[in-house]
Amino acid sequence: MQQVTISFSILLQVACRRSLGSRIVALCMAAALFGGIELGAAELKFAPGDAYFRSSLSAEDIARIKGLADRGETTLRMAYAVDLRDAAFSGSAGFSQIEIDDASDVMQSLCRAYGEIRATHPRVVAESVDEAGEMSSVERNPLRAFIYNADTDWSTTRIGLRYNEDWVRFREIGAQGPSRGVGAIVSEPQSFVRTYSSIAEEWKKSSRIDGLKVAVPENVAWAVAGETIEVPVRINAKDVSIVVLCRSRGVAYFEKRPGAEWVLINGQTSEWMTWDEEGKVVRLSSFRRNDHD
Repeated sequence: MQQVTISFSILLQVACRRSLGSRIVALCMAAALFGGIELGAAELKFAPGDAYFRSSLSAEDIARIKGLADRGETTLRMAYAVDLRDAAFSGSAGFSQIEIDDASDVMQSLCRAYGEIRATHPRVVAESVDEAGEMSSVERNPLRAFIYNADTDWSTTRIGLRYNEDWVRFREIGAQGPSRGVGAIVSEPQSFVRTYSSIAEEWKKSSRIDGLKVAVPENVAWAVAGETIEVPVRINAKDVSIVVLCRSRGVAYFEKRPGAEWVLINGQTSEWMTWDEEGKVVRLSSFRRNDHD
C-alpha cells in the first residue's frame, strides 16, 4: 500500500483558523494520523520538480557577481534563500546551490536590476558591534530572485509557488544515496507563498507546470534531512528566466495585484513588469512606475 504523508503543520493551521467544529475535526485527524505522519521539520530547499530555484540579492551578492564578471568568469553560483519561518532543528533537505553556465549577460542584468530597484526601494541595513568593537552591517531586505524556465508562461504560472506534483513521491525518488545524518524524509513542500488559495492553486495546476529543467546530481539523497547539500544543480543561462521582486512579501505577486512590480531577466534583457486590472501581464513601458509598498 502506498503511504500518503500528511503535514501535521497544515492540520494545525486549519485547526487554528476554522470554526470550533472544524478545529475539532482537524485536531482529531492529527491525533488519529499522528502515528503515520512524518513531520516535515527540515528546511526544504530546491527539490527536483520545483518550478523555481529561490535565491536572494543583497549588495554583498551584487559585489560578488560584479567580481566574477570583472574576472571574466561565466558560471554564476547562487544559493537557495530560506526564510526564518522555515528554520528547523532537523537539518536541511533539497539542493542549496545552483550553477548557471554561460551567465555573463545574466550577471550584468542582475546587477542592473538591483541598482534600478534600489533607486525606489532602498535597502535596510542593521548595524552591530561585536565584543572586539568591530562594526558589521547586514542587509535586512535583500531582493527575492526566482530562477524559472525560460519558456515559463506567465499567464498561467503564479510567482512563488513550487508546483511540484512529485512531493508525495519524495521517498521513492529522493532518498537514494549515502546517509546524510538525521534521516527523516521531508514531507511538506514549503512554497514562498502560503495561503489557502495558493495551496489550492498548486494542487490544481502542478501537473501542468514544468519543473525547473536542471541537471540533478546522481546518488544524492536530497529528500532526506541532514547536512546541507553543497553539490549544485546546473542549468544554462539560455534556459532560464529570472524574476526579481521589488516587494519582500509574495502574496501581491501570487494574487497578480496591479502595481506589484517585478523585473524579468532573460539574458541581457531585463524588463519591468506588472499586471493590469484583469490579471494580465504587462510591461511597464506603458505604465508609470510607482512605489506601491
